[in-house]
Amino acid sequence: HDFGSTVRYTCIDGYRLVGQRDVRCVGENTWSADPPVCERTPCNKTDVPNSIIFPNKDVFQPGEYVAYSCLPGYTLTGRNSTRCLPNGQWTGSRPECQKMRCPNLVVNNGGVSPVTHVWEFGDTATITCDDGHRLAGSGQIINCQANGEWDGAPTCEARRFCQSQGGDLATIKNADVRNHLYDFGSAVRYTCIDGYRLVGQRDVRCVGENSWSADPPVCEKMKCLQRNVANAQASPNLERHDFGSTVRYTCIDGYRLVGQRDVQCVGENTWSADPPVCERTPCNKTDVPNSIIFPNKDVFQPGEYVAYSCLPGYTLTGRNSTRCLPNGQWTGSRPECQKMKCLQRNVANAQASPNLERHDFGSTVRYTCIDGYRLVGQRDVRCVGENSWSADPPVCERMNCTGRNVPNARASPNFERHDFGSTVRYTCADGYRLVGQRDVQCVGENTWSADPPVCERIQCQIRAVANASTLPEGQSVWYSGDNVTYECFVGYLMVGSVLSTCRDDTTWSTPKPVCLKFQLSTGTPCNKTDVPNSIIFPNKDVFQPGEYVAYSCLPGYTLTGRNSTRCLPNGQWTGSRPECQS
Repeated sequence: HDFGSTVRYTCIDGYRLVGQRDVRCVGENTWSADPPVCERTPCNKTDVPNSIIFPNKDVFQPGEYVAYSCLPGYTLTGRNSTRCLPNGQWTGSRPECQKMRCPNLVVNNGGVSPVTHVWEFGDTATITCDDGHRLAGSGQIINCQANGEWDGAPTCEARRFCQSQGGDLATIKNADVRNHLYDFGSAVRYTCIDGYRLVGQRDVRCVGENSWSADPPVCEKMKCLQRNVANAQASPNLERHDFGSTVRYTCIDGYRLVGQRDVQCVGENTWSADPPVCERTPCNKTDVPNSIIFPNKDVFQPGEYVAYSCLPGYTLTGRNSTRCLPNGQWTGSRPECQKMKCLQRNVANAQASPNLERHDFGSTVRYTCIDGYRLVGQRDVRCVGENSWSADPPVCERMNCTGRNVPNARASPNFERHDFGSTVRYTCADGYRLVGQRDVQCVGENTWSADPPVCERIQCQIRAVANASTLPEGQSVWYSGDNVTYECFVGYLMVGSVLSTCRDDTTWSTPKPVCLKFQLSTGTPCNKTDVPNSIIFPNKDVFQPGEYVAYSCLPGYTLTGRNSTRCLPNGQWTGSRPECQS
């Protein structure tokens, strides 16, 4: 196969392909996938409802058998086994498990519900007998079983019964009778209606055709005997009271009723409650909120006293004692314990929390100074009595900061003390630079927003020049404004500025010079050429041919032209004379 061509594999009948159907030549004897495999076609499990399959698995190989057996209550229709063919199909048609059927029901002197012509496993039938007949045998409800049989065979047979005669048993006065027709052997219980009691036989039984075991009972009306209560009047005041009637008891003056005022006759000499008692009228405790009562009890007899004292934080309004009268009332009016309060105290430049006109006893007020002020005194004060506080009110004093001197710096403004919120700016003197915060603010009592800055002297880095000495000798640090002078060794000529000054930005005023080696030649010497406002190096009057002279302008002047020239053998200088211009 050529590179890039595709081969498709197709299994013969009875086999199925497992793997990649299409493979492509992607290199020398290299395919895009392994070759597929053709496996014999299996059979999938065929489910038969309401059956058990053996063996119970999902896939069967050609030649394997599967057997079916129906669940209880079902019968198999068709073959009970089948075989997997090589084409993945099963032999024969699929069997079925159908419900078992029970025979039709016929009940003489009765009926069957529901009315149907076919009864299957799990169905339920209800048997009802015609009037004058009763069910015999099994229960009223029977079930179609898994074996196709009913679980009972009830019948309806004629029955003997008792019927109430002439109203003796059916219409007993003041009695409750549940029925008028009774089967042989059944029993009847008589219950008198409320307010009546039964005299005679409560239970009677049907012992034959219209024959009872005893005469019917009698229901007599119930009554209750009167109960007298000392120091009370009963209404109505009778010797005997009918069932359901109510008697009310009322105590005479100076007495109070303890117990049930109204009692009812609820049975033969049975009342709904015990009789009440009439006791002399006491006084109930009168509560005064936020007070202590002495003696502390719930009931006081006529003539007894009670005293009141208020709890801490409260003051008494009214009399501090009262007496119980015979009518159960107290002398005078009830006193009151009113909560003590404190008037608000305002503090200048402060806020009070809570901010009220009057504060309750025990409450606390917190004072907070506004920005720029500090609190001197008690922050929290408490109301401890009527217009009495736990401490004097605090004071809010304005905050300030003491001025801080910084060496080699000027403070603006320069005060001994600065108000809260004010800002001080520091400026270093010439030749010094500021390290730290330039502007600082007073943010609290002697509290600044930052540490004071430092003014450090400005330094320039040392510049060593090869083949030259540095003047002044021995100096290792150059500050702003310091001058350095370079002098080439003998046999070397300086090219560049002899003099350089350390500036405030830590740089030098001129580029670093260079010392070049030279050889003297014979000829006419050259005289020194003055350049106003400059420094000449080497500074001498006569120069030999081949010698160089270097020019550097004084501070405030700028060099125009070349900064060096050479003495020629003819006693002339190379080039034109430079100038130092302001």
